Amino acid sequence: MYRVCIYDSKAAEDTLFIKEIIIDERGEVQEISESQNFSDYYARISEQEKERPDILVTELNHNAQELQLIEQMWKMNPDLQTVYVMDKSHVLTKPVSQSSVVECVNRRMIEDGHMISFRPKRKMLAVNVREVSHVESRKHNVLIYQDGIPHKFRMKMDECLAQMPDYFIRIHQSYAVNFHYIDSFQRKGIILYSGNKIMVSRKYFEQARKKYMELCKESM
Repeated sequence: MYRVCIYDSKAAEDTLFIKEIIIDERGEVQEISESQNFSDYYARISEQEKERPDILVTELNHNAQELQLIEQMWKMNPDLQTVYVMDKSHVLTKPVSQSSVVECVNRRMIEDGHMISFRPKRKMLAVNVREVSHVESRKHNVLIYQDGIPHKFRMKMDECLAQMPDYFIRIHQSYAVNFHYIDSFQRKGIILYSGNKIMVSRKYFEQARKKYMELCKESM
């Protein structure tokens, strides 16, 4: 039998949801207690050993006093398992392994719609697409310019653009530009805010200009 304590001082709906899941999934759970006053709960379990939890489900955003009480609970019961409820955060438990770090980082990146990942030379590199001004294709490689620094990947332009947001405009067989970095769109080429000029090929001109105008309207 397990004794579970759910402590969620603010999110009552989350507490109820967690409680229902534990009851449904773990029939051997002996007790689920909800404590709105953590100090009172700690005082009670300090005096009554039989009420001490095996598992503590709690928020991470505690004040200093509550964190100190949780630390005292760990000392009271070294086998106490703690499950944290958080927004857009992940906890690495010790001992930390390479696979757990990679999984944690990858999951966080997936949640961030502005982050994409590539694997140059068997290592993963995360790129914030908001910082990418343009993409260039050279032979069998793609150069992604992030904050003026090119990152080189062995892949095709089409494969790269498939991962990019809709605001990247294909202006050439070998070039695509982030709309948010365009200062002006001219027949002879695109002028970036950095002052750089990139030629627009005849093949892509009409399509690129149409997309540019659509994005301009959306941004107004």
